[in-house]
Amino acid sequence: MKKELLMSNWKLLYNDIPKGLKSYDQESLLTLGNGYIGWRGAPLLSRYDENHYPGLYAAGLFNQTITPIAGRQVVNEDMVNLPNPQLVKIFVDGEPIAFDPVERSAELNFKNGRLIEKYRFNSKKGSLSLETIKAVDPIHFHSFGYRLKLKSGFDAKIDIEAIIDGTVQNKTLKDIAIFNHENLLLSAAKKIF
Repeated sequence: MKKELLMSNWKLLYNDIPKGLKSYDQESLLTLGNGYIGWRGAPLLSRYDENHYPGLYAAGLFNQTITPIAGRQVVNEDMVNLPNPQLVKIFVDGEPIAFDPVERSAELNFKNGRLIEKYRFNSKKGSLSLETIKAVDPIHFHSFGYRLKLKSGFDAKIDIEAIIDGTVQNKTLKDIAIFNHENLLLSAAKKIF
């Protein structure tokens, strides 16, 4: 029987494709941080939906929102979910690849602070393998980043777009779903290329 969660040699391992709250839970456990930045373990190709909640948080950055509830103005305070710097889109011969992997493994290495995820996707032309590595620098605490490795078993033009998504909101829990979640005001966005 294949286990979904393994702990071995300072590593947290998952070998499944979780859905719903189980996915949210795994993303929380795969969060990278350094005392200043917290970066949820959501997959690079994911946006907020019922299965994923990309999040980037900085210590001390809070916001108050006001929501009218039952004739009263209710104040709610949350840590601000900063713009998502990890949204990636992959195109094969101009066709977008949906984030719908057929295989996935995740490894959080506590010794080097890296999150490595491996995915296999199907496209019209064949199978794609994607490896992502995310890290948060423990010394230079404003520094974080990711690296992608993409392999295909076919010839094609492959384009990768790296996007900073400023439309993020704080709306993870159903019990706070009634509150205003707009912590950021996106005033402008443009495509550079």
